[in-house]
Amino acid sequence: MIIGLTVEEEGGVSAAINLMPITLITGAPGSGKSRLINIIWNTLSNMGASVKSRVNWLGKVTIMLRVTVDSDLSSRVAALGLKEGENQVEYVIEHDGRTLRQVVKTGGNTLLVLEARDSKSMITHPIEIPVIDAWSLVGDDTLKVPEQEASVLISGNEEVLESLRALMNLVRGELVNRRVHLIGPYFEYEGSERSLDHVEWIGRNGEGVIKALAELYMNPKFDGEIGLLRRALAKLGYKSLRVGLFNGSLTIGFKDSKGNFRVGGPLPCHLRTILAVATQVMLMRRGDVLLVDNLDYCMNGDTWDVLLGLLAELTRDKFIIAEVHNYDLVKRINLSSAVYSVVSI
Repeated sequence: MIIGLTVEEEGGVSAAINLMPITLITGAPGSGKSRLINIIWNTLSNMGASVKSRVNWLGKVTIMLRVTVDSDLSSRVAALGLKEGENQVEYVIEHDGRTLRQVVKTGGNTLLVLEARDSKSMITHPIEIPVIDAWSLVGDDTLKVPEQEASVLISGNEEVLESLRALMNLVRGELVNRRVHLIGPYFEYEGSERSLDHVEWIGRNGEGVIKALAELYMNPKFDGEIGLLRRALAKLGYKSLRVGLFNGSLTIGFKDSKGNFRVGGPLPCHLRTILAVATQVMLMRRGDVLLVDNLDYCMNGDTWDVLLGLLAELTRDKFIIAEVHNYDLVKRINLSSAVYSVVSI
């Protein structure tokens, strides 16, 4: 599981994050909050993929991910001489626009270094040996030796190479199997939807919220989470929230603060934000990460308090990293809680 990350961009954004269920990124206008969210997105969403021509890193950037693995590293990678009980690694990506380095460390020791530049892909530490694709971020081909050279290159390095592959498999299991989603910076959708398609991601601007909510409402497994959502919205005067078929469309309905039942139609801006973020969190699995650009879109003090309280209940084993523009809203949070952390850049 990812427990922390650091981003260092030359001449740009810099941040160190100890990951909590809810991590809020704050800073002055132009400080790089959205840039930080995008760097994290480009990194986590490309795990397992070859990034030679896919990742939009501008200039020189270093990203370090701190990861815990489920098993004792020393027993899985015996040839690397680790201390017994070690189960935390640092996975570092260094990119300068032309060269990519991947480094795996633990306990202050460098275990593996991979380098990719143009068509050249190499392990450079603890042995020197070419590999198929060092542009691949913990991918299946990252430590594969070219078939035509394998018998000569591997001779004498079998044990070390096998340990390196076991190490990479452990890191891959923690990074590739965790889904990451990006939403925001605004949420624009209506209160009804004609499509019945299955949804795992609501879309950047919430276009899949109604479809996703309808699925969640019909699945008894989510009764607890739906109950939390309904109670939270009742604090803002939105009662008896429900989603279902109405006149041939999936439609959201609720009683407003005046007791009028509203069906479909335009939704208040702050309600769109709350429904979008909460719905995406409910769709996520254990260990997944949600990145939100502009979490405080249309929020005031009362709606913010309801949103953060709801997310604290929904993110027990999931993670949100969110940009917030209004620091006065951040100051309303009880930072002594083990749920929240705030990073200023």
